[in-house]
Amino acid sequence: MALLQTKSGSGGGYVNSFSFSFTSDITSGSLLVLNLIAGNADTISSITDNRSNTWTLAVNSSNPTVGERQSWLYYVKNAASGATTVTVTYSGGMFPDSSYIAREYSGMDTAAPLDKTSSANDGSSFVQTHSAGTTAATTQADELVVLGGGSSGSASPTFAAGTGYGNGVEQKGFDSFTYGFLSDKTVVATGTQTGNFTSTSFVRGQGFIGTFKAATTTVTTKKLTLLGVG
Repeated sequence: MALLQTKSGSGGGYVNSFSFSFTSDITSGSLLVLNLIAGNADTISSITDNRSNTWTLAVNSSNPTVGERQSWLYYVKNAASGATTVTVTYSGGMFPDSSYIAREYSGMDTAAPLDKTSSANDGSSFVQTHSAGTTAATTQADELVVLGGGSSGSASPTFAAGTGYGNGVEQKGFDSFTYGFLSDKTVVATGTQTGNFTSTSFVRGQGFIGTFKAATTTVTTKKLTLLGVG
């Protein structure tokens, strides 16, 4: 498993649809993940790209307080190779302030990579320590664990993932009302996964965890028969 690239940005304004392109060509068979952050009343209509990949929702985490934010984690298994441009479309009339963080990973299961998910939110509480919940036990030893989330950005928070997570990146939206982040780690044993994160400001946030299985290696053993000559 390896992180190949990260692409992040804002939705470019209060629009129902926006597009972004990965910086480098996608490698055939990669896992793509996408964290989208927008208002808790917004609805995603579709996510498509120019390579005919299928973007599947892994988990959604929403803060129920009016005016707060929600995060979606989408993924593509066994991605097609080449220059890739992704288009995100919301339901008409919402005009959300969005931010996005997209990543490409190699060495992942190409058939059914998603294993376990969890999500949590802070409700109406303004806090600096947040939880993304706890997953059920993972089914495979070698897995990628993705931790993400966000909040309303009126307090301009800076996020930091908990112990064990790295490769952290955060992204604000078009204005100061949307902030999101994404981090990850790899594990080598089955078990539940938890994700705590902190913010420098007191905010009402939400978070998620998604675990993805690494590709397995098949070892073929050949039996040699020694023939004696009498």
